[in-house]
Amino acid sequence: MPSTPNCSSAACSTPTADESPDIMHLCRQSLDQLDIPWRMPRPNALSVARREGVQRLDTFIGPKS
Repeated sequence: MPSTPNCSSAACSTPTADESPDIMHLCRQSLDQLDIPWRMPRPNALSVARREGVQRLDTFIGPKS
């Protein structure tokens, strides 16, 4: 199983102070490897919002607490 950065459902769907293009690239790349759909509503925000994607992400990261 590929390793993933610290990118939980909450972190991917809400803006954070870290807008590093490298971090965003790692998160997108990891989500692609895990076959989790994502979108970029803004250049500095990544969103995993569809139910199936969030459920799949939760199997790797764990549910948002």
